[in-house]
Amino acid sequence: MKKNEKLDEVFEAIDSILGDESVPKSVREKIYNIKESLENAEDLSLISHSALSTLESIGEDVNLPPFVRTRIFHISGLLETLN
Repeated sequence: MKKNEKLDEVFEAIDSILGDESVPKSVREKIYNIKESLENAEDLSLISHSALSTLESIGEDVNLPPFVRTRIFHISGLLETLN
């Protein structure tokens, strides 16, 4: 799979979270910021590392619904394949 295809898969997973009203608004805002950063990235490696850090902090929130945590970890896994 090419890098662009992998990035498209990341955006698809992000969009599924952004479109889900049951995901806490604060989480959707952070995910949206990650998407914006990835879309405008000149150095995708640097941005993906930053995004992974943000996703890790989101995933550690004890108040996060388990289904959202699973989706966050899925996005993290996809981002790791970009590096």
